[in-house]
Amino acid sequence: MTDTPVFVPIRRLSEMVRDRQVSPVELAETFLARLEDLGPAYNAVVTVTRERAMEQARRAEKEIAAGRY
Repeated sequence: MTDTPVFVPIRRLSEMVRDRQVSPVELAETFLARLEDLGPAYNAVVTVTRERAMEQARRAEKEIAAGRY
């Protein structure tokens, strides 16, 4: 994905995942990085569960690859 997905509506992101224009792992990495950058300034997140988010993104990617979207 060349442009940042940060301001793309979730419905469009869903279509892009379905059409394999972007992967769940790529989205998770992008949003986790943004959260790490901006989160402290807003003090809105108590715990970032990076490992869990990445595990779920990898699982979703495997399911999509297997045709279970």
